[in-house]
Amino acid sequence: MKKLNFFVYDYPSKGNDSDFIEDEIILLSKIFEEVNIIPLKKNNFKSDYINYKNINYDFSLNKEIFNFYNVLKKLKNILLSQIFWKEIFSVRKSITKKIYMIIKERYLAECIYIWVKKKLRNEDRNELFYSYWANHTLLAFYLLKKQKLIKNCFARTLGSDLFGFIPNDKFVPFKNYKFQLLDFLLILNDGQKNLLLQEKLMTSDRIIKAYQGMNLQNFCTLNNSEKEIHIVSCGALIHVKNTNKILEFIYCLKKVLPDYDISYTSIGDGYKFKEIKTYVKNNLDSVNVNIIRKIPNFFEYLKSNKVDYFINLSHSEGMSFAIMEALSCSIPVICSNIPGNIEIINNRNGHVIHSIDIGNYKKVIKKIEIEKKTNLILQKKIESRKIILDKLERKKALDNLRTIITKFYNL
Repeated sequence: MKKLNFFVYDYPSKGNDSDFIEDEIILLSKIFEEVNIIPLKKNNFKSDYINYKNINYDFSLNKEIFNFYNVLKKLKNILLSQIFWKEIFSVRKSITKKIYMIIKERYLAECIYIWVKKKLRNEDRNELFYSYWANHTLLAFYLLKKQKLIKNCFARTLGSDLFGFIPNDKFVPFKNYKFQLLDFLLILNDGQKNLLLQEKLMTSDRIIKAYQGMNLQNFCTLNNSEKEIHIVSCGALIHVKNTNKILEFIYCLKKVLPDYDISYTSIGDGYKFKEIKTYVKNNLDSVNVNIIRKIPNFFEYLKSNKVDYFINLSHSEGMSFAIMEALSCSIPVICSNIPGNIEIINNRNGHVIHSIDIGNYKKVIKKIEIEKKTNLILQKKIESRKIILDKLERKKALDNLRTIITKFYNL
């Protein structure tokens, strides 16, 4: 069996994606003789991170990034790079922000390129390279494979790494190069595949759907009070998560159902925190609002609080971790009509808001009122559990990933 080099962002530090990464590390350690974990960042480690005999953690990439001794050589390589200048001259709007993103990604890719060249020996050409995110690492893979320094590489895309980080703009630096030479790309929803095909970034045969699995929680709570509704959101308070529209929905909920005791809990932090606090103060004085910047464990929060619905009105999602966690706790989801949401949410296990406006809010709210009055919400909770078992169960997802890798590389 071959050696796998697994590029991550900050694991073994604790992050939103660390549970999914650990699942994959354990699986990969059973497929490959050696798995080399390569974090971009070096933070405080989890006390219980995966540490098997055939798993190695190499933190030297972080040193290479901040090794300014040979920074002139890196800058020379970047400035002589045709793809760098092509990317620069392709920018039309939000120029300053995009040029910064281009320079940053090209610099990080150059660091990874140099780091891999230093690490590789002639006999190591058959090693596999895997990136958990479709970020700058993919550009490094492109550069390495273009020069035939590596043979095999694949990646996973999660969300904004494919659809962009700038509000109302799908700009992703070096998008036309990152996916060109990948053996295959693991995706989470059909919307990602459609974008890759429409923009001719990859061929269909190299785009493979691979969900990230979630364990079903042995837990289901029901708020028996007909006149109480508790809605929870969880995510960074940034533009893409659309928390402003969530607050607008809560405001509308109270207006349509004035006799109900409405509670809303926002879990998360970000640059929109003050703006959200101001909106709550000015508009939601009749709603019981609780804004929590950080919690130790989202599962435990859901289990210790009676939650009727989880809400996610994001502009873009690969597949929301928090939505999956809510479903696993039998909590129906109210969500926006984007590919990452409608991949797993429908009228049986939640409510899809097809257009983010007051009219559609009211349609969903009327359905919520009926569900609370007739206890139909219980059926939605049952269907929420069912989607985990049918589509997102952790063992099934990992078995699928094993099949993809072993079949493609004849392992």
